Amino acid sequence: MINYLWECMIIIGIVYGLAMNRAEEMGTGVIDSSTEAVELVIGMMGIVALWCGLT
Repeated sequence: MINYLWECMIIIGIVYGLAMNRAEEMGTGVIDSSTEAVELVIGMMGIVALWCGLT
């Protein structure tokens, strides 16, 4: 059920952004957010490995 809510929010956000002619800002935001997400995952990997005893 929560998956449908996420899908609806994402679709509504994309449609709204395209309707307001903000496609370039949307693309830039997606790339910036994905870069930050990858940096966060890499940073957290060491902490998770430590807590799992894999070091």
